[in-house]
Amino acid sequence: INRIFKYVHAARDAGQRLKKKNRTLYYALKYLVIAAIFAAIILFSLL
Repeated sequence: INRIFKYVHAARDAGQRLKKKNRTLYYALKYLVIAAIFAAIILFSLL
């Protein structure tokens, strides 16, 4: 689990740096990632 957390923590840190620098882009990417996850779930459930 520590091996996975290393990457999760790095992604979170990058997200927080982006949020400080450009809040609009941060939220746009956040909602894009959430939409992509839902689209993938729906796509794979239909197959």
